[in-house]
Amino acid sequence: MLDSLPAPESGQQPRVSVLLEEPGWLWMGGVRGELGHSLAPDWWASSWVLDCCGELPLAYREQAARYVPWVFADLDQVPDRFDELQDLCATWAHALRRGAVRGLVILCQYGMNRSGLAAGLVMKALGWPPEDAIARIRHVRPGALNNRTFESLLLGER
Repeated sequence: MLDSLPAPESGQQPRVSVLLEEPGWLWMGGVRGELGHSLAPDWWASSWVLDCCGELPLAYREQAARYVPWVFADLDQVPDRFDELQDLCATWAHALRRGAVRGLVILCQYGMNRSGLAAGLVMKALGWPPEDAIARIRHVRPGALNNRTFESLLLGER
């Protein structure tokens, strides 16, 4: 049996929202904030985690089947190493599609922009039209992708 995971020092657990259940689970969320729900330890243990803010507590990092910190700023500019982020998201989408991983958890501080960009890249790699991916993200995380540069990157305008 998996141990329960402690809350971060702030007393909160990372909160996520479900974007997809097929071909595997895709969640996006934040290390801080109230939107979404917490994941049970068995989900962390069977999921790959992309941490876009670098603030996920150590216990969650260690519990994850795979943990990758990919920290970039939520600024109105193209993130450093954006092409590499696209490649990583495409690789993870492929792994999700072929069943190599049960789920992907993409986090930033509050689960709005950085996680929205990365989740949108995964969805595009899974074949979602960019406009539909953005709409789905905004439906489950109201206020998400308010960074216009990130939105334009998903739309292929930059």
